[in-house]
Amino acid sequence: MRWLAVSTVVLVLAGCSVPGEPVDVPAPPAVRALVVWSDTMCDKVKSVDGLRKQIDPVDEHLRAMHYLDRITDSVDDLVRELKDVPPTRVAAADGYIGGLVKTLESLRQRLPAPNDPAVRKLPADQVLAKARQVAAMVAEVAPQAPALAGVAGASPELDTSYDLAPRCTPVGPEPSTRAFVMWTDSMCGNAKAVENLPSAMPDVSPGELFGGIELSTFISSGRSRLGSIAEQAAGLKPTGVKAADEYRERMLTALKTASAKMPEHKNSLDAFNTPAEVLKPQAGQVVEVFGTVRPVAAGLDAAVKTDAGLNAAYDLAPRCTPIGAPAPPPLPTARNGTDLTSCASGTCQVQVSGRAEISTDERVFVVTVDSGGVSVSSGTGVTQMQSVGGAASFGRAGGKTVRFRVLGLTSTAAVLDVTTN
Repeated sequence: MRWLAVSTVVLVLAGCSVPGEPVDVPAPPAVRALVVWSDTMCDKVKSVDGLRKQIDPVDEHLRAMHYLDRITDSVDDLVRELKDVPPTRVAAADGYIGGLVKTLESLRQRLPAPNDPAVRKLPADQVLAKARQVAAMVAEVAPQAPALAGVAGASPELDTSYDLAPRCTPVGPEPSTRAFVMWTDSMCGNAKAVENLPSAMPDVSPGELFGGIELSTFISSGRSRLGSIAEQAAGLKPTGVKAADEYRERMLTALKTASAKMPEHKNSLDAFNTPAEVLKPQAGQVVEVFGTVRPVAAGLDAAVKTDAGLNAAYDLAPRCTPIGAPAPPPLPTARNGTDLTSCASGTCQVQVSGRAEISTDERVFVVTVDSGGVSVSSGTGVTQMQSVGGAASFGRAGGKTVRFRVLGLTSTAAVLDVTTN
């Protein structure tokens, strides 16, 4: 977007502006930090607006109970995630986040406790009434996507960057450079997904409870992991840059070839009774196939260097790491270090490496950290979290809900925030 300023200086040279005449001033160029901020916030406000979608319709007893159990946790997660967004030093942008946090915190004070035993004892008609009452409170939060777009459109220093953020809808006409930013961002995501394909099967001991289901899930998800990456890459249009388009084609070919080599396996409840040793050969085959794909991730940075426009877009794309940029920060410091026994109290912040057991609320959770992310398993199943901010909840009827949230993540370790409500 270009911005209009008003000339207040009288000039006598021919062709110069006259007092009061609008002057067309180019908007400031896009800045990577603001593109990343905009992309993050567009995703967050989508989640905020998604709170409203949960309420339509609240017309069944079980649906209403699930809504009441989840809505407070969802608001808590969003408040924490918004507080974690780094400041921009753009007053309007930082002020917007502060205002949204206050709005959600005010809403949170009015919401019922998650998994509230008192609510579970209510008759079905009263549960429905309670859900509709809570839904009306949530509906008081104004739609945030247009609010954020309004902040960006009114801020010259933010507007250009916002329009290039992949998860945002441009405020004005779509910039010509947006297509390259979208392409590089997507391909960087694909390359990282390939790089992070597991290089080892889950470390399951013989006779371990849930070991069979964990290995079965790992095997059955092999083809879908490759398919998800291939789908993203296949949906991109050619850039017209020979090296970049050839890189994408190589990745698609490798993914298709690898997918055909995956073992046939369907995850089922029978896996609970299947010894881990029976499943390990197939799990090893999955790891071997992943290893044939991993090398094709290399070379994206070299491919984009062959075109100035694509290279500039690569430096702006949120999921790309600009060439020469400093190494990513180490894991944040866990409040309780590596002391997993601290979780017995129901609340802890710990660093976990490899595979570990966390005991809390008279339950045992098996946590595994590898190149694919963090998986947490319990008696109710296995949940995978693949990035920072990921969260998983494990509730039980009439009891408490244990929540795991990823604060930091590498291919070998994670910092987890554990709470019990």
